[in-house]
Amino acid sequence: MNILLYVIVILMLLTTMSYARWESFLAVMGLQRGFVHYMGSTEQAAINSNAATWYHTIVVRDKAATQPKKGEASKPGGRLSFHLFLKESDREKYHAEYQKTRALAKQLMTSLYGEKRFFVEMAAKRPNFLDDILNEIEHASSNLESNKSIKETAGLLNLEFVDPDLHHTFYLMMRGIPTEKKVEEDTKPSSFIEEESTLDTDEEEDHAIESKESHASLGYLSLMDFITVRPNSNKVRIFLAPRPVLNAIYDDPHLVDGIIEKRLSFYRELNRFRKDHKDESERKTHKDELSKRFSDEFSQLGHAPEYKDLLDFSVSGTLPQD
Repeated sequence: MNILLYVIVILMLLTTMSYARWESFLAVMGLQRGFVHYMGSTEQAAINSNAATWYHTIVVRDKAATQPKKGEASKPGGRLSFHLFLKESDREKYHAEYQKTRALAKQLMTSLYGEKRFFVEMAAKRPNFLDDILNEIEHASSNLESNKSIKETAGLLNLEFVDPDLHHTFYLMMRGIPTEKKVEEDTKPSSFIEEESTLDTDEEEDHAIESKESHASLGYLSLMDFITVRPNSNKVRIFLAPRPVLNAIYDDPHLVDGIIEKRLSFYRELNRFRKDHKDESERKTHKDELSKRFSDEFSQLGHAPEYKDLLDFSVSGTLPQD
């Protein structure tokens, strides 16, 4: 009898311990499921937020674009213009510039992304994929309604490519990969900012509009930082061109360093002269002389002669950015 009682007590204790462990197990599993659900929801919310931000960045606006300010329609900027890829009539009108633009666009993309995995893999599958991308841009833009024309560089991503692989590759180039650090934009040497605050106003406005379209600062750069679709000019102004555009044109880092150094020197000289000389004719003569010196020094170096129809060597009172 005592043995039976002992066995019953042991069984009851084991049952209680098993039940407690089961309750503990359920509690842990419930907490784990709740945590997984929470983390999944948080991650998805972050993904949705980033996607929404990117969508609103690239979506083509139906709203009419702001009219160019005075002087913008004729002055070239420092970015490579993709305007000729969007307008067939201009391609026929400026055929020589169009051919050079195609060549320089491919060189720019190769210079920026030639060592990136997505670029290498696509080149292995389709050696002429850069030509195919430009052809897709031309074809897709020709099918746009007049009120849906591309007004901003980011709008290029809204073009409907026939080949999704080409669109994805173009997307990767346009998007870039943001990094943890962010370079401060529009940084100017403090000792020279005051001198040029009111000089070449139209050029500064034009330059500022392009700067607003920057989307990546470090690492794997966004193509949007170096191209434009604005129809102000098909030429690239070497004095204002960013370093990657200069690299694509000259293909010589040391030469590009020399150009950037010379630009800053001419910028300082131009603004010192303007500070001391108020006569506009004297200012213009001095600026033309600097432009000639700049052209004489750099227009025949590197691969610049190959793109001579595209290059503008006029100097500016706008601070060139590296």
